[in-house]
This record gives sequence, structure tokens and C-alpha cells, in this order.
Amino acid sequence: TEEFIKPLRQGYTVKIPGVDRLIEQLNKLAENYEDYDICISSSIRLIFDLTTYRYQQYTGEKFNNNSLDDQVKEVIISITVTDKKQFSKVTELLSPRHRMMKSLFEDPGLFSKKVAFSNLGTHTGTDHVSLETIKDIALHAGYYAQLVDSYLKVKGFIAK
Repeated sequence: TEEFIKPLRQGYTVKIPGVDRLIEQLNKLAENYEDYDICISSSIRLIFDLTTYRYQQYTGEKFNNNSLDDQVKEVIISITVTDKKQFSKVTELLSPRHRMMKSLFEDPGLFSKKVAFSNLGTHTGTDHVSLETIKDIALHAGYYAQLVDSYLKVKGFIAK
């Protein structure tokens, strides 16, 4: 079976409430992509949205912007740049290769673009978005969820 959202580290599990089940369900739906393409494309955006919501809920951080794509960018910058000391602990949970994690998240604007594009998938399903694009957005949604999940674990907000 093909998973759309794969763990960065073998066996890594997202524990953010709601996001954990959403990823599990999305990966199950991906097994029958043709039957569930619209559900899948909508769920990918929800992963970005719910992950961001939980981040804000746990950390109490306020965002400078209302758009989800900007908020995702802010969260990534907050974790990778503003809290550099914690970021190395975060990457240790996600992968033994810190440099790879650093380069994966070095362009928060890329994630912002994926979020913006996920909105198109939500409204038009696969009419205007190819399967490869959906997979790419899902992959980035998964990376984002794992980054936030790992950060919340390091900070002690959720159990490892």
C-alpha cells in the first residue's frame, strides 16, 4: 500500500490529537485514491490547518496573519529559527541526520506555497490538481505535522 504521508524516521508516529487520526485515515484512503480523491485533497489542507491550530493551542503563540499559508510559514520559522536550541532536539526525534532536517525546513515559503495550493485541491478536487501534485502536497503536510509534533514533544506539551 502506498502511504501519502510517510514518517521522516522509521516508526515515527505523530501524536497531536486529531492530526494522528487524520494522517492514519488519509493513508487508508490513499489505497483507493480514485474513489476518494476529493476527500484526500480536502484532508491534506486539514492536516496543515489542524496542526497549526494545535500548535497555537499548546504554545499560546499568536499569529501576525490570518491566512493559513502565512501561519504555517510563521510556525516553521518559530521552530527552526527563533528557537534554534530546541530545533536540534526536534530534529533528533525526527531523524539522525540533523543537516537533512535543516535543509528540509530551510524554505518556509515552500511550505506556504504548498498550503496555498492545497486550497485549490480542496475546492476543485483533482480537476485542476494532478495526483503527483497531491502526493507532493501531502508529503509536505506530513513533514510539517511531524515538525510541529516533534516540537510539542520536546517542549513537553504532548507525550513522546
